[in-house]
Amino acid sequence: VLSSTHQFWDTKRKEPMSAPRERGLSRAKSLGAMPAAAALAQAAGASAVGHGRTISVDGTAAGETAPAGMVGLEAINQMSTMPVIPRASVVKIFVVCSPPNYSMPWQQTEQLYATGSGFVLSLQHRLILTNAHVVYRNTQIRIRKLGSHIRFPAAIQSVGYESDLAVLRVDDESFWEGLQELSFGDVPSLQEAVTVVGYPLGGDNISVTRGVVSRIDLTQYLNRVADRMLAIQIDAAINPGNSGGPVFDDQGNVVGVAFSGISAQQAENIGYIIPFPIIRQFLHSVERSTERNVPKMCRLGFTFQTLENPDFRRHLGLRLEMSTQGVDENANASEETLGGVLIKEVEELGPCKGVLHPGDVLLSVDGNAVASDATIKFRKEERILFSHLIKLKHQGDPVEYRVFRDRQLITVTGKAAPVPYLVPIADEFDCNPQFYTVGGMVFGSLSQPLIDTFGSNGKFMTLKLENQVIDPKKHEDQELVCLLTILPHDCNFGYELGEVPQVLKFNGESIRNLEHLARMVEETTSEWLEFTIDSNARVVIRTETARAADAEIMQQYGVSCKGKLGGVLGPGSDFAKKLESMRLEPRTEKAPARHRVVFNMQ
Repeated sequence: VLSSTHQFWDTKRKEPMSAPRERGLSRAKSLGAMPAAAALAQAAGASAVGHGRTISVDGTAAGETAPAGMVGLEAINQMSTMPVIPRASVVKIFVVCSPPNYSMPWQQTEQLYATGSGFVLSLQHRLILTNAHVVYRNTQIRIRKLGSHIRFPAAIQSVGYESDLAVLRVDDESFWEGLQELSFGDVPSLQEAVTVVGYPLGGDNISVTRGVVSRIDLTQYLNRVADRMLAIQIDAAINPGNSGGPVFDDQGNVVGVAFSGISAQQAENIGYIIPFPIIRQFLHSVERSTERNVPKMCRLGFTFQTLENPDFRRHLGLRLEMSTQGVDENANASEETLGGVLIKEVEELGPCKGVLHPGDVLLSVDGNAVASDATIKFRKEERILFSHLIKLKHQGDPVEYRVFRDRQLITVTGKAAPVPYLVPIADEFDCNPQFYTVGGMVFGSLSQPLIDTFGSNGKFMTLKLENQVIDPKKHEDQELVCLLTILPHDCNFGYELGEVPQVLKFNGESIRNLEHLARMVEETTSEWLEFTIDSNARVVIRTETARAADAEIMQQYGVSCKGKLGGVLGPGSDFAKKLESMRLEPRTEKAPARHRVVFNMQ
């Protein structure tokens, strides 16, 4: 369970409160604590936390007595080798947000106040880097720099929800006085010391924390739907409010951005940071894009099976990874066939359609040998999943695959590209809350933000719907349409929902997406509205009765419109005319004037 990284405030109690469930998976807590130097800690009136114990200014652990002859000055000198961190370039971000209510999509949730951290990305372009979830669904963003009492207005320049990164722009020239542009460093090694700077829970001033790199692996940034990406695990504690803060190495380079942690009930001293390779991929996307939302990240576009079983390898004609004693079974197998994974399915809308085939054994990607457990060599004694190679590419980049097909070694070349999710993963990125209602029945498209509300509102989706969450799209306009709720009225008496089901058909015709359903219902001349849902259950209402009840139901339950559809409707069509007075356009944000940016990165 990932816990939230930015903190929310109860405006009545004036104290921190936990993030509401509809914010989805939490993103970072705040990372451990040992100041850049004990003298700095003394000047700031702070104490330092290092690897599970609190260090006071005299260098002793909390509750301990300094050894004989160990005085404050000596303790400070002992810690003077700690790196000096450019704290002035780390800022505190104040956000007012109003997330949509996905279970009742004609409403907004209550206004929330949150804080996070960020740091100077570019002085030339006046940009700040932070986490995307820090500025999620914002109505106002303000930024305060170290030592100032002024909160300067800011706006989103670019955002990438898959990588959980966002670039903010501050136009006020006075904000940038005295600030320093930070430089980036590569992925740190295991046990290498790192320093995290930000504004976590527990106070209003800046916090400097310290820990070591404990693991480098792939993890899920957003949720169980999104692909796993490279992340660095550190051993320092993480608290709300540290999201978006920089993580420094001992040379003062930014090696990552704090973004998530595991709750204290699950584990201790586990926090995650976004490493430079993912940051670099995002910033290159910002450079290439003219849109506020950067292009989606590339995906494999196929499913695979590992090939660790010796008999399976024999059956496919592959080289065995472990020789059988006294028998050379590898005499006729090529050296290149040591390792590999079996391609199971190639997605219809994916970049590998026509390039890779089911039954192929994928041996390498861009010259990187793929082992039988689907890993590639990352660094000395470190291996990660080969999908990492694709995540670092941009749409259109070439990808070379070495394949064992029909017992022949061949090389094929494809192009990297994003693959659309059947269930959209991030609000404002690839989905907005949509609904259509008739006869008190409220229909919507399944998305990850909607799934995140299940449980907290007492609702759960059916097993049939849940089993399709990670499926790929089979056609461009495919959506999973579900029956969100039934607003009780005489016209729908007798129909009750225990779970949120998928809507499969309307009057016998399969449903492609929410707009398709709404179009069929509005244009039908049938006497009956018949909806087929999970397990072939049916909901049937007389057409005339349902339409006559719509106005009364909408007034009774405060539904402001009959439908909110984000699809493009043909101008002048009958359906467009019918819904003209019913539609609500998705909320648009006032964004700063965009301009091309170029970052100085290796």
